[in-house]
Amino acid sequence: MDKVIASLRAHQLTIATIESFTGGLLSDAFINHPGISDVFVQGVTLYQPESKRRWLGLTSQQFDSLNLVSVSMIEQLLKKGIANQMAQIVIATTGNAGPSVQPHSTLGEVVIGVSNGKHSLTEKLMLKGNRKDIRLQGVQATFVLLERFISTYY
Repeated sequence: MDKVIASLRAHQLTIATIESFTGGLLSDAFINHPGISDVFVQGVTLYQPESKRRWLGLTSQQFDSLNLVSVSMIEQLLKKGIANQMAQIVIATTGNAGPSVQPHSTLGEVVIGVSNGKHSLTEKLMLKGNRKDIRLQGVQATFVLLERFISTYY
């Protein structure tokens, strides 16, 4: 994580998060670093499906056509985050950490994504463990994806 933050600083990039199953852990991982305000701009946690629908500005019919745990959902979240100018780079997470299971997904299924508006990377993963394990693994996987994104596009 220190390497990712150093890369963001070296390239003078700002970052924002849009979280679902990680529930603020991703933002917290950034905020735990002193002086991070030069890089981290803001974080949004959209936990309930209705909060995602409202934040995305979709009708119920449009939203119902999206799977909550899908690449298309991540793409919508990233697109909206970039359009809202949350930061130069936006990270989004969605998934199923349990114990209940979202429709059309399985326990441990997560999708993460990173975008700067010009380029995007998304990844669908199957994580194992309890709720806490899945959330922590999701944060770790997101930092790995972010590191790959920065090294590829900057």
